[in-house]
Amino acid sequence: MPIYTCECCNYISGIKSHYTKHLETVKHIEAMAKPKEPTEIEELSEFVCAEIMALKKSLEECKQQIMELKYAQPTHIAPTQATPQSIVITQAQPEPVEKKADETKNPRYIEKQFDEDLKYSGTPCIDAFFSIKADNVVFDFDEVDDLEAIADQGHGFVFNHIKKYITQKRSEGVELPFAYYKSSWYIKTEDGWKRQEKVNNKNKEPGHSDYKYDYVPDKFLFIMNNRLIAHLWDTFGRDCLMSLDGARIQSEVIDNKIHNRDVIRVLIEALE
Repeated sequence: MPIYTCECCNYISGIKSHYTKHLETVKHIEAMAKPKEPTEIEELSEFVCAEIMALKKSLEECKQQIMELKYAQPTHIAPTQATPQSIVITQAQPEPVEKKADETKNPRYIEKQFDEDLKYSGTPCIDAFFSIKADNVVFDFDEVDDLEAIADQGHGFVFNHIKKYITQKRSEGVELPFAYYKSSWYIKTEDGWKRQEKVNNKNKEPGHSDYKYDYVPDKFLFIMNNRLIAHLWDTFGRDCLMSLDGARIQSEVIDNKIHNRDVIRVLIEALE
């Protein structure tokens, strides 16, 4: 008796009419439409074939390389000589020594030294020293008896009397409430000695509204003008400055066109 088998549907029947009817079922038709999955033997066969082809290709490449090496011209390779290495000898550098700041240049240190100096204990503070009412700063105008001579001296009259005053006080042993030390002015205030900041007159000329003087030069110019005018009034009368020579004194002697640096130079020369 024959057996009818449908492998894709795993169907078996001994009756042909049943088998024929199965072939017309939807299940069978859909199963036949699906792509057939390879069997294990087919997969293994395909893998083996691929490996054989890869081996054949590698074998051909090896044969080609052997033939090229066999008939290739020999090449001469020159021996390489090792380049001698230079020996560098370095001398160990000493570790840098941290340089300590010079304490004697510190303004706070200098101020403290002035405060602790007993020779300044009896010196009044600078504002009291330059007071108009006090007689600490008095200039010798005894030789002033000619307005024209004063006018002819110009700013030199002011400089000479300031320098003469400081020189005389130093010769008398009077300690002044100001000192020029390490390019800076130090003055005695009610709170002790203080360093004064330098004024900046860059691009400015005396007589300009913004022109400034250091503290000590400004004090000397102010009291000099005050003392000189008072002396001229007492000696020549209050109308003396209205004369021609009096007008020259106002414009060339006690004017505001004296350079700050020039007054400083005169003071330093007198203090040395």
